[in-house]
Formats: sequence, structure tokens, C-alpha cells
Amino acid sequence: MTEDTNANDSALMSALTTEHFVLQSARGAITGEATSRVSIYLATLSSALIALGFVSSRPDEFAVFVASVFPVIVVLGEFTFLRLVQIAREDIAHLEAIELIRRHYRTLTPSAAQYFPDLRERDAPTEFQTFMQITSRPGRQVWLTAASMIGVVNSLVAATGIGLLIRKANAPLGVAFAAGVVVALVLFWLHAHYQLVRWTVDEPSPEAV
Repeated sequence: MTEDTNANDSALMSALTTEHFVLQSARGAITGEATSRVSIYLATLSSALIALGFVSSRPDEFAVFVASVFPVIVVLGEFTFLRLVQIAREDIAHLEAIELIRRHYRTLTPSAAQYFPDLRERDAPTEFQTFMQITSRPGRQVWLTAASMIGVVNSLVAATGIGLLIRKANAPLGVAFAAGVVVALVLFWLHAHYQLVRWTVDEPSPEAV
């Protein structure tokens, strides 16, 4: 019986160690994906702004450029934003699974607790403290995510494009500026609201954290 128990414990530890490694590797993979997506979006935006400078002296071509290129950038930005929100949720799910494994590590020996601190304790690693803040108070953290950065930039891009087109239609500068500000603020709010909804729907259960 003891041999069977030891064999089962050994198999469990091997499985948990493998799972811990897989989860951490998955976190690294999706972090790399997030970085790549952000880089692609910002590189596309930078290229478009450079091209915008070349056609700014030609009014007809400028309007066509804004009307055709800016929507593409905005759509790319929205896809990037949505995927970054998903990636953040996936990362939290991986952290939850890792924490469950770490809880088992804490029970291995009497001194194990000092090497695997509970994430609910104040001296927990920084990444786990951030995890607790996000899951318990998402409203305070929603603007600190990569998705929020893209959401803010993309909102400004969309607002600028609309303002430029309104100005091109011979509207007063004040009207074009005001329209751009309104569009930017509305888009800011929509991006933040979407993230808050995603963080509060299917929120991790108290048992998981």
C-alpha cells in the first residue's frame, strides 16, 4: 500500500511539474504574441503617418488617403485590442492554474511555505499581487493593460481621421476639432467599458484565488 502511495505521489509530482512548465511556457508564448501584435499595429500606424506627410500638400490626394487608409488602421487596431483583451484573460487563467499547483508545493514540507508564498499575502511576488488587483478591482487596473494602450491610440487615430475629413468638407476648424474630441472620448469609454465587462463576466471564483 505504501509503495503504491509513493508511486502515486511521485507520478502526481511529475505531472504537476510538467503542467507548471507547460503553463509558464504558454504564458511566454501569448506574451510574445501580444508584443508582436502591438508592434505590427504601431509599425503600420507609423508608416501611414509618414505617408500622410508626403500627401499633405496635395488636398485631393490627402482626402482620398485619409478616407482609405485610416479605416484600415482603425480596423487593425480594433482586432489588436480585442485579441489583447483575450490574451490578458488567458494569462490570468494560466496564473490561476499555476497558483493551484503552487498550493500543493506548499504542503510538501513544513518549510515549503517560505518558498511558495500564498498570492493573497502581502509579500507575494509582484506578478501575483497584480493578479489579485486585476481580479478583485478591475476598474483600477483597466487602464494599465496593453489593450488599453492600443485602445487609446486607436481612438485618437479614428478621431483624427474623422476630424480631418470634416475639415476637408469645409467645416470650421472648431467644429472639426470638437467632433474629433467627442469621437475620441466616446471611443475611450467604449474600450474601457468593454474591458471592464470582460473582466467582470466569468470572473474567477473566490476558490480559484
